[in-house]
Amino acid sequence: MFIRMEKKDLLDAITPALCAVSTKGTIPAFECLYFQADEKEGKVTVLAFDNSKGVKTTFAANVLAPGGLLLPGHKLVSFIRSLPEGEVSISNDDKFLTTISCRKSKLEIAGMSEAIFPALPELRGDKHFVISQKVLKKMLGGTLFSVQTKDIRPALTGVLFELTPGKLSLVSCDGYRISKTTQECQNELTEKMIIPGRTLNELVRLLSDDEEEIKVIYTRRHVIFEFEDLIFFSRLIEEDFIDYKKSLPQVFSCTMLFDPLDSASSVERCALVIDDNARSPLTITVSSDVVYLKSQTANGKVEEEFSAEIEGEGLTIGFNNRYFLEALRGALLFTEEKVYAEFVNPMSAAIIRPMEGDEFYYLLLPVRMQ
Repeated sequence: MFIRMEKKDLLDAITPALCAVSTKGTIPAFECLYFQADEKEGKVTVLAFDNSKGVKTTFAANVLAPGGLLLPGHKLVSFIRSLPEGEVSISNDDKFLTTISCRKSKLEIAGMSEAIFPALPELRGDKHFVISQKVLKKMLGGTLFSVQTKDIRPALTGVLFELTPGKLSLVSCDGYRISKTTQECQNELTEKMIIPGRTLNELVRLLSDDEEEIKVIYTRRHVIFEFEDLIFFSRLIEEDFIDYKKSLPQVFSCTMLFDPLDSASSVERCALVIDDNARSPLTITVSSDVVYLKSQTANGKVEEEFSAEIEGEGLTIGFNNRYFLEALRGALLFTEEKVYAEFVNPMSAAIIRPMEGDEFYYLLLPVRMQ
């Protein structure tokens, strides 16, 4: 293989594939980028796969000799990134010794045969939907923070994708809270699938902030995200998600309508004295038309208040400050208007939802106060 490309174009083309390059050092091929150069088409395909997720990207290049080889992904990208601006050439001999050069810089690195690269899953399927990259990125931003990080219940380490005609809902739960976001999308199916949270954290980095569409294809075991010139794919979690709808309260004794931006600032200030190890709650007292916040630890004491429209009985309830703040920030991804917080009693779950519609829904379990 012998290819030439401008440094910036080469980096832009291969860097997205790094998200599927393993750093654990279990199987050498999983730590590599697989280059396939097609002289006739004048294109290069780069693959990365770590046995759970993968990336396939194709781009134009000056292909002087066809071929394929594996190169250590992170070392390769780090070296190319350090090079001066200019044309970069990559070539290898019959023993896969690879030379990478740009101007006066040259690196010789041992590559590997393409024959040892693992077989990829079939990247085709009949079921799919289409959604804006911007919308999907926003939905993931509103749910990924409440994915369970420990493998106690594998299904909760992922995000549930619920498809109904014309709509997509994402649901995550870590055992202490439930996050749900809903948006319209081009879809005529009724399906469910669970995508690993770790995979989706990598996908978010690939999504743009514009209205470009992404095609999402799913099979029994895999999901494939098709961009214009890139394919990102992942295994699905083949377990049943919890029946989260049973946990959603229906009757409330207290409701407050408030500005999530002002309250988020108050919660941030309260968090300054809260030590995560001490598990001290953020105390919220709803009374008349004022909401009082208080946090008190050995580090200090903070008291805040903000105005709200209150209906029903007042109450005092405690929450994990980070969970409450993340729910407010999630709401702010979807609206700049006021939102509702609804309470049953100090020992039951509370919810945060929009004034109208179902774009987001956050359920939080309270913290027992001493």
